[in-house]
Amino acid sequence: MARIRGDIICEDCGTIGFATTKVAGVFWVEMLLYIFGIIFAIITLGFSLIVPIGYSISRRTRAVSVCKKCGGKVVKVDTPRGKKLINDMGFVEA
Repeated sequence: MARIRGDIICEDCGTIGFATTKVAGVFWVEMLLYIFGIIFAIITLGFSLIVPIGYSISRRTRAVSVCKKCGGKVVKVDTPRGKKLINDMGFVEA
């Protein structure tokens, strides 16, 4: 039996390791909003920057942890669901 190393387990592929963060939204849309916001900031006294800043905040708050290998949903290994997945796959907790 293999020992686990990491703090998450993937529900889809069973990989045990460390998660990566996936940010919602599209980067180029954010940059485009900032470009137009800066261009029109002089005319609107800076109020045009509210939209790109709001989009940036919304992207960061909707970020989720995903598996590095397959991009699937991950669970912490110390939760009941994580322990069940570890036992089902035959791993031994370190």
